[in-house]
Amino acid sequence: FSQQSIDRAMIKYLNKQARIPSDITIRNDVVDAFNKVKSKKGFISRYNSTHLPGMHTGKFLCDTLIKILADYGLRIENITTCTCDNTTNNDAMFNHLKNFCDSNNIDLNPLKSQVRCLAHVLNLCVQEILKFLKVEPDTDDQYQD
Repeated sequence: FSQQSIDRAMIKYLNKQARIPSDITIRNDVVDAFNKVKSKKGFISRYNSTHLPGMHTGKFLCDTLIKILADYGLRIENITTCTCDNTTNNDAMFNHLKNFCDSNNIDLNPLKSQVRCLAHVLNLCVQEILKFLKVEPDTDDQYQD
């Protein structure tokens, strides 16, 4: 059984009249909802789900961010924060962005605009903790065929 079939069975058990949408329908509904909110809010970044070909160096990411902002007609100095995971190439991107701002007389310190993704930080912390919690089982506790 897959998790999806178990979930569907549970929903049908709880409500026999329930109509369960397909994953494609759910995806389309989420995209539609996103587009409605985006049209009301002005700009919400969704570019992070787009494939970026090439090496993800700090320079490449900086150039890509600048291009995305230009594509949306946004000015760098109007950006307040940018949330990223904790990879070193994102740190390098912010260093390149600071150099770009300095060389173009843009009054912005991107290094202060970087917001690290809390979920990613917590995941890294938990992974480190789990390394110390792993204990080899006693031979008496192991199951035998």
